[in-house]
Amino acid sequence: MNTTEKKEFLKKLIQEDDAALAITLQNFRENADFEVLPNVLELLASPRSQDIKDYITNLCSQIRSQDAAFIVFDFMMQTSLPDVKKNMLAALWQTGLDFSDKIHSIVSIIKECNDFETMLEAFTLLENCTDKVNTATAAALRDDMVLNLPSIASHLKPLYTAAIENLGNKKVIPNAFNITTD
Repeated sequence: MNTTEKKEFLKKLIQEDDAALAITLQNFRENADFEVLPNVLELLASPRSQDIKDYITNLCSQIRSQDAAFIVFDFMMQTSLPDVKKNMLAALWQTGLDFSDKIHSIVSIIKECNDFETMLEAFTLLENCTDKVNTATAAALRDDMVLNLPSIASHLKPLYTAAIENLGNKKVIPNAFNITTD
């Protein structure tokens, strides 16, 4: 997009009704200019319809550019809206891209999380990248998480423990989730 097209696009994000915005977002999807991606993501914190927000979340889950995924990751880290954070975490792990460079941030989400669903999404992102993290970094993060274990709510401890085990390159045991099999 040239500068004029970007200005027009940004104006549409603000002024269009949801039906017209859906078409604008479809055009964005087809001709993506990641420079305006943060503006698109800001719609997740707006009073827009849930359909628009779901469309943006779906768009994020289909990103194939590492740079664009990092833009989404940074947005997710900065948002204070729990549902947006949870949905962006889910979208990010669905991309299948490498977030090992963001391992410290992922672990901080898990450590600070009070919501099982959000922790599960962060755990999945962690699980998808731990094999690319060097052993020393993983060990330091694991040790830090172990120290934090007493402050974790009891209903989150099984998943939190699974994250610790994952950093230890141990296979997560099914009982960590209290799953019973017949």
